Amino acid sequence: MPTIKERLQASLSACSTSFIEPYKYTPLPSIFSLRLLKITTTFWGRVKYSLHTLELNGETPAFDVITHSRCYVDPRSHSIRCGNHYLPVCADAKHALESLRTVDFATLRKRVRYVWIESVCIDPENPVERTYRVWVMANILCCAQKVVVWLGEKDFTTKDALKALKILSAVPREEWECLISLSWYSQTRFFERLGLEPISLRRWLAFISFFDQSWFHEIWSLQEVAFGTDVILACGKARIPWFVVSKSLSFLTHVEWEEELHTNEIFVSNFSAQNKVGHLSKKHKKILKSEISLNAAIIHLDSAREVMLSHEGLPLFHSLLQTYRGCKVSDKRDIIHGLIAMSRKDGLPFSKYPGGIVPSYGTSVLELYTTVTRLLFACYGFRILSDVQDIAASVPSLPSWVPDYSMPMIGPVPLSERGGNSWNASGSKCWEQQFADVETLSLKLQGLKIDVVSDKVKRLNQMLYAAEFWKGICEVTVHLDPVYVFPLDGRYQSCKEAVWRTVLADTYAGEHPAPPECEKILSEFLSPDADHTRAPMEQMRQEIEHANDRRSLFRTSVGSLGIGPQSLQILDEVWILNGATVPFVLRPREDGTYQLIGEVYLHGLMHGELTSWRTDTIVYEDDSTTVSASSVLLIGTMIAVLVAGGTGMIGKLVVKELIATGQYEVYILSRGHEKINAACPGAKAVIADYTSIPVLTTLLSTHNIHTIISTLRINNDIRSTAQLNLIHAAFTSPTVHRFIPSEYNIDYSLPDSSLPFPGKQYYLAARTLLSTPPTHYTKNLQYTYIYVGFLMEYFALPKKPAHIPTLTEFYMLLDLRSNQLSLPGDGKAIITTCLTTDIARHIAAILSLSSWPKELAIIGSELSCIDFGLVCERATGRNLRWKFESLETLEKGEARGPDSNWEVGHREGMIKGLINAAYLAVEKGAFDIGNREGVMRSKELLEKEGIVVREAVGLEEFLKMKWGS
Repeated sequence: MPTIKERLQASLSACSTSFIEPYKYTPLPSIFSLRLLKITTTFWGRVKYSLHTLELNGETPAFDVITHSRCYVDPRSHSIRCGNHYLPVCADAKHALESLRTVDFATLRKRVRYVWIESVCIDPENPVERTYRVWVMANILCCAQKVVVWLGEKDFTTKDALKALKILSAVPREEWECLISLSWYSQTRFFERLGLEPISLRRWLAFISFFDQSWFHEIWSLQEVAFGTDVILACGKARIPWFVVSKSLSFLTHVEWEEELHTNEIFVSNFSAQNKVGHLSKKHKKILKSEISLNAAIIHLDSAREVMLSHEGLPLFHSLLQTYRGCKVSDKRDIIHGLIAMSRKDGLPFSKYPGGIVPSYGTSVLELYTTVTRLLFACYGFRILSDVQDIAASVPSLPSWVPDYSMPMIGPVPLSERGGNSWNASGSKCWEQQFADVETLSLKLQGLKIDVVSDKVKRLNQMLYAAEFWKGICEVTVHLDPVYVFPLDGRYQSCKEAVWRTVLADTYAGEHPAPPECEKILSEFLSPDADHTRAPMEQMRQEIEHANDRRSLFRTSVGSLGIGPQSLQILDEVWILNGATVPFVLRPREDGTYQLIGEVYLHGLMHGELTSWRTDTIVYEDDSTTVSASSVLLIGTMIAVLVAGGTGMIGKLVVKELIATGQYEVYILSRGHEKINAACPGAKAVIADYTSIPVLTTLLSTHNIHTIISTLRINNDIRSTAQLNLIHAAFTSPTVHRFIPSEYNIDYSLPDSSLPFPGKQYYLAARTLLSTPPTHYTKNLQYTYIYVGFLMEYFALPKKPAHIPTLTEFYMLLDLRSNQLSLPGDGKAIITTCLTTDIARHIAAILSLSSWPKELAIIGSELSCIDFGLVCERATGRNLRWKFESLETLEKGEARGPDSNWEVGHREGMIKGLINAAYLAVEKGAFDIGNREGVMRSKELLEKEGIVVREAVGLEEFLKMKWGS
């Protein structure tokens, strides 16, 4: 694949006879240094760029900061002329510089302007400079005259969005400051009373779409808005001062309209007839179905600026982390790095552990998140464990007790926010601060094992008020004794009372314990004839949702009830950990350590009742359970990976490599007839019906599957449907976040003229579903298409490799059975090939990456057809017969390919179809996979991330091993 330098050099050479060298960054001399881009405009309008290294002090020339979304800084496929060199830049940077030349006419008349634009002024290949950016960015923003945010060129919504902003910002503050709230449904009368034009449905949709742009959701935007002296948004030729945005957002939040601004929930009947859905354009109707909203991140963005302007002091780091975790980042470390400058340095954790968190892009995401959590745990205690989400982390191998800060807090609501701060499960017991001495990913805790989970509501708790949910509760509680096992305030309670109190986490309208009348309200609520519009019914609905959303009710072996994470399983253990205000569910591991599953509400043991009892033995009428006091070692959770087709040619090799890493819990999805234990020792078999999406969804959720690797052989409708159903199940399961579809060949999206491949529609169907899932799915899956070219093992035939003894004897390009080379075209086209063992090894390696490119090439060798033939002769020591199939022959479908295919008994139609399709694809460049635009090479990607993987075996080395003397 040509480097950026090579592509740009080729482009520049076409228009200039002189060779232009690329710009080479020189290291910044000190932490007080910065590069500024000098923009010089000549009298006739020509623009010249030059980079200058300066000291950030009183003598620094006046400069502006230009910024843009950081989600699209790669690839740097554009360039600017910087002095006598060219400088690769991303598209947004190029367009921003070109479009913002006229932002300040006063500056333009001086013909010279200095700007700081991160993607240009920071060396992107230097991790030291990226770290430097973390330290000095706030200072740069404060020193700049203005911060200009390039949002991109205008689109069909821009005009309407700006009109809505203008109307909202024009509402006088005195008209709404005294209002507690303002009905969304009375907005027309409100605007007309003020002499303002009511905002139409079309403009509200444009307004929502405007704020859905990536920059508004990114972590570094917080600093740019908070520290920038004068912030201006630029969209095409439009310029929007930040105060216009601020006034608009302040009005919306004060009157509580921001909750209405969701395309799925916007009340369209509120608008006049000419503004209803039927009068919208197709593009606006598409927005209406897009499930976007005025995200809370936008509100927080303005709040961050208000805090900085108020001079009331910076927020605490943990508070910022809870609010802004999940913001968009191109590097998951930026969630931490971006918030450090905005945090109080005289507050925790910096006051207690100065130098404890040191920004560095030489530190892995895993190490950084673990360090941050250790420090916060030492400062705040067990409340930090409540920050862990009940979903598999997107950062591979992240310890179970470490929150994934790159993911937003989407629930369940921490128990600390229910019942105030009254929980005190461990009583006076304190945690003796210990971190594992050797295993840095471990956390040592002390506590009491209470019981084990014996049953749970089996249905996913996604429809809280559906009959199935309540039926599930009845199934779990039907075997309870009439008298609940634990007393309440010194009195015995019935199992019926224990059930309704558990469902509410014993809290109602902020009151704990919940008042007795809740039993009657709940009974009415469950009645088929209940009027849910009444205030008590609505209150009960909110309370149940608050307590049970993304949680499951469970029963322990001694008959206690609780609600906890949906991912808890039977035989998980319930513990009260010393110093913790709530109990936790832990999952024991074979090595004696535990995996943290999450916090739980355990009815009757939330206020230190256990620690106040006389002995370590709890007596329950005719039964007894010994409560053991011990230490708990929490370690990193093993990511659960499911391989579909895991006993096939590539699948079993992938399973083997995954097990060898020791980092994954490996499952093989089976139809039930494979001998999995013998074929793949160390993997667990799960039986599933590929025809049932609900069954697959339950299976994935039950086993907490995080990543699915499909190695199914997709060659007919049945197998294609199986993979599509698995993708649907991945979207609906709350635990699955990654999916690798079965491809392992070339880019199937190529047109038929380049890839006349029979059956490629099956692969395209999977691609379409992954890239554009149905709108009712609430998440996106991370996925990657893996290209490998020809499987190298076929070129060793008739010798079959030991790891694929059942390899079909089919000859393509090289036929050592008849000493023949059969090559397409004129021999100049590129052939890419790779061993299946190397494919499996690289797949296992890329699972440790925090993000995947859309297209990934795993390459053993890439050779022209002629070089391919020469390598084959050299490696085997044979003089081979060469035969070239002309392009005309291939297009007519008349190429015969290697002779041995006709001798081993293959059907003529199959041979001709595959040979002609494959050879034509080679000749059209389809197998030159590493040089396709947008394709990332696996080797380069892993090296960039510091992941060591054995060099892929080349064709010559492989053939020498098989055929060399």
